[in-house]
Amino acid sequence: MLERITHKQWQRAILPKVAGTMNLHRHLPSLDFFIMLSSMTGITGHVSQANYAAGNTFQDALARHRTAYGKPAVVLDLGPVSSVGFVAQADDDVRARVARTLGSTVLPLSRMLRLIGEAIRHPLRGHPDDSQVVTCIALYDGLSDDMAAKRDRRFGTLQVGTAAVGSAGIKTTPAGMDRLDELVYELAHPAGGGNESRSGELV
Repeated sequence: MLERITHKQWQRAILPKVAGTMNLHRHLPSLDFFIMLSSMTGITGHVSQANYAAGNTFQDALARHRTAYGKPAVVLDLGPVSSVGFVAQADDDVRARVARTLGSTVLPLSRMLRLIGEAIRHPLRGHPDDSQVVTCIALYDGLSDDMAAKRDRRFGTLQVGTAAVGSAGIKTTPAGMDRLDELVYELAHPAGGGNESRSGELV
């Protein structure tokens, strides 16, 4: 908890995100692409991980800063990734607790790799908003009633999103999410707007 955290504990989680990323930003000025793997906790927060959430928020801000100055930058705000990482290696109780406290869906590894591939192919984003890709936020109905996100007005639009997904006949299964990918891509690339092939971009 924030009120009980020591300065050393704060630094242990935030320095790899802040100092590590700034080293790359300052000392490698001519990169073809600049991809940061952040976390949705920078968006939703987390009761017992304020230091980690702050580090991720810094990466979100840096991606927007670099994009505003015409530099390559994409930050992927990830949730739990299936088959790799802490959550995948944990037992069922830990996975259930993470899902309950984060209010997130699990991101398939194949989808994460597609996002990284998209960031490599399109490293320069036209607007700072486009440099931050948020994943894994659950539909409103999937949030438990005691979750902070359900009481946070910033996430009230999830109710609208839940209704829109349902009215479009999209199910929150891998096949349904592929259809959602297609709809997002069609909105971003109107017919006649270019000759690019579908890249599997996911928001």
